[in-house]
Amino acid sequence: MRQDMISLMELQECELILHESAILHDRKAANPEREALETRCRQIRAGISLETLRRYDKLRTVGLGIVREVNGFCNACRLNITIGDLNRMRTGKMTTECPNCGLFLLLSDSNKPA
Repeated sequence: MRQDMISLMELQECELILHESAILHDRKAANPEREALETRCRQIRAGISLETLRRYDKLRTVGLGIVREVNGFCNACRLNITIGDLNRMRTGKMTTECPNCGLFLLLSDSNKPA
């Protein structure tokens, strides 16, 4: 599951760069860098489960789809995630989503399960 979250984070970064590029540059003009980014986004998507992608795409319609957890806090809503929930997420007994705001979480390597 962690690899899916790493892939989602990479996908989101790729999509954000593409969005910024579209704002700054003419979308119709040939741009090899943009085409390479679009190809990379498709490659990343191919490696993620459809269920996870559906949820991620739904979240992305209103903003971010995934954020980092740092020291037990969600970087989106800034609320604390209980140690029990973090341990369940790390052991796969619970989905890696913030119980407060619902975004996917890329868990930090600190706070290993007890």
